[in-house]
Amino acid sequence: MMGDVTRNISRWEYTCPDCGLADMHPLEIVALQRFRDLSGAPLRIGSGCRCEKHNAEVGGAPGSKHLPQPDAAGYCMAADVHIDGATLSEMYHTALRIAVFRRGGIGVYYDEEGVRLHLDVRRDGPVRFGKLFGENVSPLMVIMRAQEKGL
Repeated sequence: MMGDVTRNISRWEYTCPDCGLADMHPLEIVALQRFRDLSGAPLRIGSGCRCEKHNAEVGGAPGSKHLPQPDAAGYCMAADVHIDGATLSEMYHTALRIAVFRRGGIGVYYDEEGVRLHLDVRRDGPVRFGKLFGENVSPLMVIMRAQEKGL
């Protein structure tokens, strides 16, 4: 897929569905393209920029890196992503190969929607977290549960 922001990423993919906010931090966009390149497969962005209303609707954390960040010129700094055909462990280890994600935030999710990563370019990292069907657990526990299911 050809993108209008990078070779494979289009603005609509990270735009808030509620308000149209699409001010993604340039480092996040470059790192997402690198993640896609290293994966060698299409990247699906499930959530990028969010306004306060949309963040509340999806159960996002107050102060989420998906929201415009005052300390980053109002840019959103996070995206939740998935690579079709890749396991959660493969996606996680690919993210660790990218310096800004390794220094930033990487979260792993496994729930009724499947598996996905939260990737952000925060400056106060590194931060790692895991959510297993809504429960806060270690990233390793999430990855292990996903591996048991072949995800």
